[in-house]
Amino acid sequence: MRIIILHYHLNPGGVTRVIESQIKSLSRLNPSTEILLLTGNDDTESRFAQLPVNLVVNPLFNYLDTSKLSDEEFLQNQFNQIFSILKNTINDYDLLHCHNLNLGKNPLLSLAVFKLAYQNHIRIVNHSHDFAEDRPANLEILKTVIEEVFDLDLNQVLYPNLPNYFYITLNSFDYQRIADAGIPEKNILLLHNPVELQDFSSKEKCRKSIAEKLSFDVEKVFISYPVRVIKRKNIGEFILFAALFPKAIWTITLPPKNPNEITGYNNWKDFCASNFIDVIFESGLKANFQDIICASDFCFSTSIREGFGMVFIEPWFFETPVKGRNIGFITSDLQKNGLQFPLLYDSLWVIEDETKMDFKDLSVEVQQQFIVSLKNDEYRRKQVFELNPFLNNFFNPD
Repeated sequence: MRIIILHYHLNPGGVTRVIESQIKSLSRLNPSTEILLLTGNDDTESRFAQLPVNLVVNPLFNYLDTSKLSDEEFLQNQFNQIFSILKNTINDYDLLHCHNLNLGKNPLLSLAVFKLAYQNHIRIVNHSHDFAEDRPANLEILKTVIEEVFDLDLNQVLYPNLPNYFYITLNSFDYQRIADAGIPEKNILLLHNPVELQDFSSKEKCRKSIAEKLSFDVEKVFISYPVRVIKRKNIGEFILFAALFPKAIWTITLPPKNPNEITGYNNWKDFCASNFIDVIFESGLKANFQDIICASDFCFSTSIREGFGMVFIEPWFFETPVKGRNIGFITSDLQKNGLQFPLLYDSLWVIEDETKMDFKDLSVEVQQQFIVSLKNDEYRRKQVFELNPFLNNFFNPD
């Protein structure tokens, strides 16, 4: 039996790290296991070349070009190509382990895998990190392609109830989501992401190295958000904290890869520059990602949605505490395994238009207006501290 792993791309990020750990674990468990990795793009600087895996890169497996959604002939031809490649690659005795099919970044790939399972009875594992239901734009694209072009039931394609089709989820919330879609629990596995212990230099050595690379005072409090920016990472809230506590050094590690996220990201960069809010952007392009975590006084997350929540766990292995916004359905799973998160908050209250609101629920425009007002209005600044008493002891950046 071969294990065939399929993902849109190998861009640096959470799913790619899980795939890397998966390959290492499989090869340790059974060195004779043959592993084939199918992907649309390899952006790992040949990191996978060092692993016991046969790598096949084909752009057809990458994200679908959404400018072609109205071209039914193009969609049909591309689907036929994808299905033919998979059908000719995968044998009856193989296991196809797919990552993030239900995110909907390539509906043609999702459909091809469904047909492999339904028509060819190939054994499928659908490893679900994220879901299109949480991303309205992705869900609309799936509906357009699956329902309007191919005239199929979207729920059946995304959640087939077949004896040869299995699901892996990262948390109990998503486990229940799939069970509620009608999948029997014997076909669903709750499997948390692996966290690899890394060798690292002393924090003092990391700190000096990172301070030199990023050009900041090594004596200042250093706060990192170890993240690749996308909308749900809620970086406006991180920037609010940078405005509230300007004596600390604040950094966001990686820019978006998705072209649709670039405009919003650049908007926040320009906002910080024009309003003299000191945030170091893209530090992960200038220094080693894990060295940044190691060098930090603490890591900070303002994310409002995660599949697993690596940011809540990984920094502790570098003796770096984690602060920030709680995601209850993520941390509850981790708490069941003995972890505690005393440094997280559930909401960040502000007054906007005489209404008490959680900052994350404001539009970007209103968030930016609010942050500017904090810098110019001491009363409003004090009001934030009164509404959120945890802030009084949250930082000591002097």
